[in-house]
Formats: sequence, structure tokens, C-alpha cells
Amino acid sequence: MNNAKVAAALNTLSLGIAELAEALSDAPQAPVAAPEASPFIDLPDEVFAPQGALEVCPKHRVPYTDGQYGKYCQSATDDPAWGKVKGDRVWCRITPKNAAEWLRITAA
Repeated sequence: MNNAKVAAALNTLSLGIAELAEALSDAPQAPVAAPEASPFIDLPDEVFAPQGALEVCPKHRVPYTDGQYGKYCQSATDDPAWGKVKGDRVWCRITPKNAAEWLRITAA
């Protein structure tokens, strides 16, 4: 490898890049279009309902209710493994704390 040739080639290349940058900066700029308005600006708050295992029971798709011991699902369930018998019904015992476990088990 000839160091003098490499240095000369790099010098020529850098001069070409500088000329290109100068030519592009002198060129007339294309008009910039105004950004489009966001489609979410005028939507009501109901559209942005809470989602995810921390806000909605993944089995019943209802928002959790605040209770004495934290959030819980207040729906009746047909799954005895994930229910608690109280009276004549089996109530859902999926909470934000165990929702990921329920999702993992039911996905298998």
C-alpha cells in the first residue's frame, strides 16, 4: 500500500464532498408542507379507555374495581381454578398482581 497515493485519494475525496455540500446548500429548497393535524385531537376521552392487564381483567374485559385490599374483578366466573366461591356463585379472583400468571397459563 502506497501511503502517498492513499493520502492524495482521501484529499481528493474530501474536496469532492465539500463541493457537493456547497452545491446542495446553494440549491433552491423545496417548499416544506405543513404537518398534518393529528387525528387524535378531537377524539373524546372514552376512546382512550384503559387497556392492559393492570387496568382490565383479561378474562372478562371489564375494568378492575378498587376494593379494600386493592383492585379486583367483580365478575362471576365459570373457572373454578381462578374463582372464589362466595354464596351461590364463583367470583373471579384475577387481579392486576396475578393477571400475567393467568395469561401465561391460559396461553399454554
